[in-house]
Amino acid sequence: MSLKEGYLLKTVEFFPPSSAHELVIDKGEGSYLYDIEGRRYIDFASGIAIAPVGHCHPRVVSAITEQTQKLISSLNFLWPKVKIDLAEKLMSILPKPLSNIFFCNSGTEAIEGAMKLARKAKPNRPNFIAFNGGFHGRTFGALSITSSKASYRADYFPLLPQTFFIDYPHKISTDEVLEQFEKLFETACPPSSVAGIFVESLLGEGGYIVPPADFLPKLRQLCDRWEILLVIDEIQSGIGRTGKWFAFEHYDIVPDILTFAKGIASGMPLGGFAASPELMKHLNAGSHGSTFGGNPIACASALATIKVIEQEALVERVAYTGQRIKDRLKGRFENYLDIRGQGFMIGIEPKTPDLSVKAILARAQIKGLIALSCGAHGQTLRLMPALNIPDEVLNEGLAILEQIFDYEILVAAECKRSKYQEAIDS
Repeated sequence: MSLKEGYLLKTVEFFPPSSAHELVIDKGEGSYLYDIEGRRYIDFASGIAIAPVGHCHPRVVSAITEQTQKLISSLNFLWPKVKIDLAEKLMSILPKPLSNIFFCNSGTEAIEGAMKLARKAKPNRPNFIAFNGGFHGRTFGALSITSSKASYRADYFPLLPQTFFIDYPHKISTDEVLEQFEKLFETACPPSSVAGIFVESLLGEGGYIVPPADFLPKLRQLCDRWEILLVIDEIQSGIGRTGKWFAFEHYDIVPDILTFAKGIASGMPLGGFAASPELMKHLNAGSHGSTFGGNPIACASALATIKVIEQEALVERVAYTGQRIKDRLKGRFENYLDIRGQGFMIGIEPKTPDLSVKAILARAQIKGLIALSCGAHGQTLRLMPALNIPDEVLNEGLAILEQIFDYEILVAAECKRSKYQEAIDS
């Protein structure tokens, strides 16, 4: 039995099926991962966007190490200095009036906190609206507004009853989405009963869908008209991933509540939500809390991560390089693949069922490239490299994908020809 086989057997023994994976990783370094047998992989997944400056960035590691020698405990009844320092740094990248922050441990917790804040701020409005295809987490509240896959919700009903869904603008216009809102308001959910609308600036787990340019501005107008809180989920798309610090900045609007997590602390458990002081004042003493939220080590990691992104001008690099990646792939494969996204949040969806994303990912792993899928049926390949991935590593990974696309397109064409010939012969 190989070392890998032995460890995989242990994973079957020690963990539930929901945790099943095929690789056992020993270490990460920049844009590379190394398995327990020493094989190196180019990482185009970044742990689902949690490693924006690569794995174990020296400055992040140094900040973590230094903090472990000063203070480890969260002390949620006191104020760790580094927690205040991180909040101050976030103020420099967050638009006003989002100047009040609550730190927690994960994206799901951030969503739960945002839901509670919306309810507290709008006490006579029990309802929430979210979008089909959206993913906001897997705890009961967050799951109640998640609809990216039925399997996430199966067997957990009843969820929160006061939730309603509208189609995300994919293959439909913003005006058609607004028509759905009007119908919902007229029939099942009066706007005066809605505390908040939850939306992703760029649909993540649901398929890496970039909305029309007028979608978020018109959604902002709708919320203002009916005094509904606009809650934007930037858990996957935030911290420079789309070529802006936060993806909503592409549309010149500001949410009432912003949720963030994943990339903020280079893999350390940290999330949070931000709002105006006027809104946050509703979270009075005892109304919300977290034992470990804003842990000093996670805050130190986040502070170092943001400084690296700033000092290396990675947000600007991602905006430019992300467009180059899309242009490069479209130049060769636009007839076969729908290539979309913003910055380093790129989705690639075959235009024909003859091309299998599952097969592409399996072949990529064999060739030393790690990537992931998304969408209700796993129909979209998603690329989330580190924001500071070296050009030569990025090009090597893209070359692997291009070879696989060429092969899969050729195989699909041969299969079509074969079936056509069989039909003629019969």
